[in-house]
Amino acid sequence: MSSSKESSCCIFCSKYLSNETFQWIGYCNVEGKIIVSKTSCDKFSEVDWKKVLNEKGWIHCLTCKKAFYSETELMSHAGHILASEVCSDDVAAEDSPCGD
Repeated sequence: MSSSKESSCCIFCSKYLSNETFQWIGYCNVEGKIIVSKTSCDKFSEVDWKKVLNEKGWIHCLTCKKAFYSETELMSHAGHILASEVCSDDVAAEDSPCGD
């Protein structure tokens, strides 16, 4: 479900956990560390989003910042940055200014 010119980018790889806020930063399960997304990688493995949807029942679109639950919605998010899990930032609340 990735766009063709970005098909090998980490943010579309099944081995990459994207940060929810900064998608180009995430955890690479192959390298075992936090990385900045690469434009290509010889270990790239495309995610089968239909399988993820069937197993988990939902997918989060990081581009739109919303969850969806059907294959029809999956098709409308083609080329978007999708995630079934994200690499959360436990200290973001401490670093970010409060809005209240």
